[in-house]
Amino acid sequence: MRKLRSTISLLALAGVSLAGCSQPGGPAVPATWQAAGLSGDASALQTIYSFTGVPDGTSPNGDLIAVKGALYGTTANGGVSNLGAVFKVSLAGNEQMLFSFGGGAGSNSPNSGLLYRSGTLYGTTNTVSYDIDAKGNEHVLHALGGGADGYDEQGPLVYFNSLFYGATQLGGEKQCNSGCGLVYAVSSAGKEHVVYDFKGAGDGFDPQGGVALAGSTLYGTTSYGGKDDSGTIYSLTANGTKKTIYNFTGDSDGSYPTGRLLISQGTIYAATRYGGQYGYGSVVAISAAGKATVLHQFSNKADGGQPNGSLVLVKGTIYGTTLQGGSGGKGVVFSLTHAGQEKVLGDFHSSNGDTPQAGLVFLNGSLYGSTIKGGPKNAGTIFKVKP
Repeated sequence: MRKLRSTISLLALAGVSLAGCSQPGGPAVPATWQAAGLSGDASALQTIYSFTGVPDGTSPNGDLIAVKGALYGTTANGGVSNLGAVFKVSLAGNEQMLFSFGGGAGSNSPNSGLLYRSGTLYGTTNTVSYDIDAKGNEHVLHALGGGADGYDEQGPLVYFNSLFYGATQLGGEKQCNSGCGLVYAVSSAGKEHVVYDFKGAGDGFDPQGGVALAGSTLYGTTSYGGKDDSGTIYSLTANGTKKTIYNFTGDSDGSYPTGRLLISQGTIYAATRYGGQYGYGSVVAISAAGKATVLHQFSNKADGGQPNGSLVLVKGTIYGTTLQGGSGGKGVVFSLTHAGQEKVLGDFHSSNGDTPQAGLVFLNGSLYGSTIKGGPKNAGTIFKVKP
């Protein structure tokens, strides 16, 4: 285990942190920020599908994608062999298992969302990138060899200039005990090359949110490292030129960013799982010049706690989920204005879902997401909520 992994538990216990006030030169906090006094509504969340485990899957853990009016995603477990599945759910709640992982060549336990391109779905497991055609046939695009090749893939793939780009949490440079993680590119023929190896320490390590693409530049986060050991935001060109855009301080901006970045009109929006005034994370806006504005610090009360999934922007408003907090203590769906005004759209109470780990997708006027637990079989749910 890495030295800094122990900081997770320490940060989680830091419920009364002196880091609530920005340090000189640190992130600004809008005057409109509110810590509590929010009320969600469990009835606002409509469950459209509840997983049962075998054969349909357990623990949908990656961001959903919308393709031709339906939702597609992955489950970490369940399926025919209890090694995970790729599924499709209609907006009416009809589920179809497209592929059930059966092991072999590292083909099990998908841990991130999907990419759709030209009739084919692309995704990753801990050790492979794969594609699935319209008939449900799976093909291993590239099997990671571990070590310098990387392993423990994180986040969905992105496609640019005839290559698929992804990130691994581990492997690569040896400065970290299990490798510091890396960003790689792989062709449709399965030829892979490492774009960048993280160096640990000030350079950052453990890239857990995958990569986002804006123009011709990749953007992502490292959950650890940076100047204050609280994670970083970086940019990366296709030829491997990397720049650290922002170093999280563990102060009001939080620490341990994990979700995929949201990039809009030159501003980067990120969520941190820990840190902030109460120790339960923040949402931060980063300007092109690297200046941070804290939009909200979570208290783990009515407003939720520990945002983990990717953020989404709909008609000028930011939406996301938290792992816990809310009136049921099982997480919330929230909205957030650019001025820092937060509103809880719905609370989870086990029966309608528990622990929304992934981000949201907007389709036909509603937001859709998943929970890794909850529902009648406690195997997770797909839910819907109006923004």
